[in-house]
Amino acid sequence: MKVPPSATIAAGQSSVTFIAVVAAISDTESAVITAQGNNTPVSFGLDLSPGFVIEEAANSASYDTDLVCSPGSLASVFGIGFTSGTIDQALAVPYPKKLAGVELAVGGVPASLLYVSDRMINFQCPNEDLSSPVMVAVTRANGDTVKYQVAWDKVSPGIFTTNMTGHGQGVVFVAGTQLIAGPEAAGSRPAHPGESIEIFATGLGAAPPQHSRRRPLGVPLVLSVSLAIGGQQLPSAQAAPAPSFDGLWHITAPLPSDIQTGDTVPLQLNVRLSDGRVVSSNVVTIAIQAAAASGSTGE
Repeated sequence: MKVPPSATIAAGQSSVTFIAVVAAISDTESAVITAQGNNTPVSFGLDLSPGFVIEEAANSASYDTDLVCSPGSLASVFGIGFTSGTIDQALAVPYPKKLAGVELAVGGVPASLLYVSDRMINFQCPNEDLSSPVMVAVTRANGDTVKYQVAWDKVSPGIFTTNMTGHGQGVVFVAGTQLIAGPEAAGSRPAHPGESIEIFATGLGAAPPQHSRRRPLGVPLVLSVSLAIGGQQLPSAQAAPAPSFDGLWHITAPLPSDIQTGDTVPLQLNVRLSDGRVVSSNVVTIAIQAAAASGSTGE
């Protein structure tokens, strides 16, 4: 930090300005400026803490930072000063409304929290019918609150990825296995035409909480959605809430025999609303290869 070595306050002048240039700070740094006034030392405290702010908000699956909240969807906010270093996370459903002393509300409705740290909060958007835009408000343990405006819609589909960036290999399994439908490796193998795949996503609309048998009026337990895989439309996908994890959807779909093959076949999820509007997810990739022939036909 550099400040002028001295400054003179003229008669009748009540203040003087120091410009501090700070290259790097921590959450706890501070400084003291000592001056001489009428032969009496005067000290001024300078708080260099980084503050409390929301910098971005994103879909927790697609990481689209132009966040659209929808009923029951999983979302994240990123910023500074949420917890002063404390980390806490939900261990089971129902998710708590407070973690590490932090609370978050969307459009004035308290949201359930999955994870809280000083710089990130993962939360579930309320199962409510709100009007866009809405304010996301984070209140930390000392009562301070910051707000960030986001959009609201009926759905905001996002497919999870293995690298947690919203791009690249999707969290897509070969149905009936624990293998990612990716290039051949430990824990993964390509899906084969004729097999089904299982996709994990969020933002497909309101769903009944795992701890409750009730569901919002008019909300089906299974949704009909469509997939685009390698440019081919697959209208027969079925989506249902994933067990033991609020906000997570499980989509299953069979792969036709003429599906595109390769290690990075693009996949996208599409949700058609009652008004005819289609809302699409992020594009992820999966691996699809023809099954190896078993045995031989030699004499």
